[in-house]
Amino acid sequence: DQSQISNLIKSKPILITNPHGIHARPAAAISSVARKYDSEILIKKDEKAVNAKSIISLLSLAVNQNDSVYVYAVNEEIIKSLSYILIHLYDSSGEDQYQISPKHVDGNKYYGIAASFGIACGVLKKKGKLNFIIEENKNDILTEKKRFYEALNKVKKEIEYSLANLTENDQIYSGILEAHIQMLCDPALIDESLSIINNNKSAAFAIKQVITDNCNILAKTESTVLIERQDDFMDLLNRILIAMNTKQIQTVNHDLPTILLDNWLTPNDLVMIDKNVVGLISVAGGATSHAAIIARAKGIPLLVGVNPSILDIPDNIQVVLNSKAGYVNLAPEPHEIDEVNIYLDSLRYKHQIDSQNAKAKAYTKDGHQINCYINIANPEDSRDIMLNGVEGIGLFRTEFIFLNRKVPPTVEEQYKIYADIVSNAGNIPVIIRTLDAGGEKQIDYLKIAHEQNPVLGIRGVRFSLQRKDLLIDQLTAVAMVNKPNIKVMLPMISCIEEYREVKHIFEAIKKQNGVTVDIELGIMAEVPSVVLMSDIFAREVDFFSIGTNDLSQYILAIDRENLKLAAQIDYFHPSIIRGIDMVVKGAKQMSRPVSICGLMASDKLAIPLLIGLGIDQLSMSIDSIAENKAFIRNLNYEDCLDAAQKSLNLSTTFEIRQFLINKFIHAVG
Repeated sequence: DQSQISNLIKSKPILITNPHGIHARPAAAISSVARKYDSEILIKKDEKAVNAKSIISLLSLAVNQNDSVYVYAVNEEIIKSLSYILIHLYDSSGEDQYQISPKHVDGNKYYGIAASFGIACGVLKKKGKLNFIIEENKNDILTEKKRFYEALNKVKKEIEYSLANLTENDQIYSGILEAHIQMLCDPALIDESLSIINNNKSAAFAIKQVITDNCNILAKTESTVLIERQDDFMDLLNRILIAMNTKQIQTVNHDLPTILLDNWLTPNDLVMIDKNVVGLISVAGGATSHAAIIARAKGIPLLVGVNPSILDIPDNIQVVLNSKAGYVNLAPEPHEIDEVNIYLDSLRYKHQIDSQNAKAKAYTKDGHQINCYINIANPEDSRDIMLNGVEGIGLFRTEFIFLNRKVPPTVEEQYKIYADIVSNAGNIPVIIRTLDAGGEKQIDYLKIAHEQNPVLGIRGVRFSLQRKDLLIDQLTAVAMVNKPNIKVMLPMISCIEEYREVKHIFEAIKKQNGVTVDIELGIMAEVPSVVLMSDIFAREVDFFSIGTNDLSQYILAIDRENLKLAAQIDYFHPSIIRGIDMVVKGAKQMSRPVSICGLMASDKLAIPLLIGLGIDQLSMSIDSIAENKAFIRNLNYEDCLDAAQKSLNLSTTFEIRQFLINKFIHAVG
C-alpha cells in the first residue's frame, strides 16, 4: 500500500551480509525488536513491503545474502534500531562444516548430506505419524477463538519451559526455541487465523490453513535455508493441533537400536526423541535445518537429503549409518555390522566403567586432586547427584526462576528452591549465581530496555544493582537457607565497587535474618578488568569462577553470536590462556580458589592445560562427570604443568591446539 509507506520515514539501503539472508532466527530477532515499538514498521525489498513485526511476512520477502532492504518507520530512532539489527544479523548454525553430497544411490548405499556426524547400527524404521482429524466448519466463533488463543498460550508455555530447562550441552538450540516463541506471537499468523475463524471455520482448520499456505510460499522461494524453515512451521502446527486436542496418535516404541527414517524431521521430533534411536535419516531438510542443529547437539548421527526412494524400503532391516562418510548402507556385510558393533560396544563399555567409578575422587596418576562440579539450571538437575560422583554444584543459574511468569518470584518461592537444592546436595558446595539478566538474556516483564550493544550493557550485577528490590529478595532467600555449604556468586562484575556494594547489602541481610554460618560471596571472572585486577579482587572476594564463554568474547572483542567472527572465538587463543593464568596467579596470592564453569571445563583437550594453570575445580554438565573424572585419572600432574608453561609461550591458537593434541593424544584418544 503506497499510501501506507508515504507516511513513514525511509532508511538508506541496507545490504544484508548474513550468508543465509533473513531466515527464521534472524527474522525472530528483527520482529522481537520491532514489537517493542507501538508504531508501524515495514521492511521493503524490491517492490514488496511487509510488517517487520511478523516473522511470516519477513520470510516471505525471501531476502538472501547481498540483497538490499529498506526500513520504513515513524521516526529516526526506530530506523536506527532496526537498521542496526539488519546490518548485524548473525547465524550460528555452523553449516559451513557440513558438505553437500549428491542425492544418489550406489547399490545398497544411499548417499546424502552429513548433517550430524557419527556411526550407528540398528534396524530401519519409519517415524510414527500424528494423524489429525480436523472438522472444517464451526458455528461458535467465540468458542473457536478462545480455543485458538488457549492453544497458542499452552504451546508457548511448553516452549518457554523447555528453554528454561536446557542443559549445558543443549544451549546451542536456545535460539531455535526463542524463534518458535516469536512465531507463535506472529501478528500475521494470528490475524490470518482469526480471519478464517470469523468465516465459521474451526480453530484447527484455520491454523492448519495459514501455516500450510505459508509453507507453500517458502517452498516456492529459491533459498535452500528458507525451504528448510518449513520444518519449524510444521513442528509448531503439530504442537498447536495437539494442544487443541485434535489428534490421534500412532505411537511407535523402539525396543531395539533404531535408525529412524522420515520424509521430514522436525525440531520437536528430536527434542522428544526415544532413547533407543541411535541414528536419523531424512529425505527432506538440510544441514542448516533446526532439526540438524539439535541432532548435532545431542550427538546423534543424521543424514539428510537422501533419495526419496528410501521411503519404499521396508521397516526392520538391519542397516549401518555412516553419516560422516555421507551414506546409509541398507545391506551391510556381516563383518561391517560386527566392526560397527565392536566399536560401539567399546564406547559403551568404557562409559559403563567410568560410571561405576564416578564416585571415586579424580586424582592424577601422581596424586594431584581435581574437584569436579556440575552446572545446573533447575532443582531437578540436583536430584540424585550424589550417585553420579558430583563433588559440588559450581553454578546454579537462577534465571529459570524468573521465567514463565508475569511477576518476579517471591522470597518464599526462591527460598524453597534453594533449600531443596541444598538438601539434595548434602554437604557438598552449592554456588548460587544471582540473576544474570540483560544482554541476550531477556525477561519480558522486567522491561529491560533495548540496547545497541546488549553484551556491553545493563546485564548481570549491573542490572541487579539497578533493581535492588530483586537483588535483596534473592539474597534474603539465600540467607534464610542458613547452611554452611551454600555460596553466592555475582555475574558480570567489572569493578571492585560493585562487589563492595553487593557485599554491604548482603551483610545487612544476613544480620537481619540471624544467619549463623559464613556464606561466602564470590565473583565471575569474565571481563578483562577482573583479569587485570585479580590480585586486587582477591583481597576481598571469597572465590573466583572463570566463565570462559564470556571471557573469550570480551577479551577478543568478538560477539560470539556473530556468524562471520564466531569461528575466531576459541578459548585456546593465547590471550585467553594468559587471562586464565593471570586470574589464577592473582587469586592464589590470597589463597582464593578458582574454578572454571564454561564449556572449556568439559573439553578433554583443555582439561590438562587448565590443571597445569592451577585450576582445581572444574564445573561441567552432569553427563560429563564420570567420563572426565576417568580422564583426569589418566593424566600426570607434572605433564599438565609442563603443558601449561609451554602453551603460555605459544603465539597462535593453532599452535596451542596442535601442541596439546600431540602431548595428550594417548589420553584424549
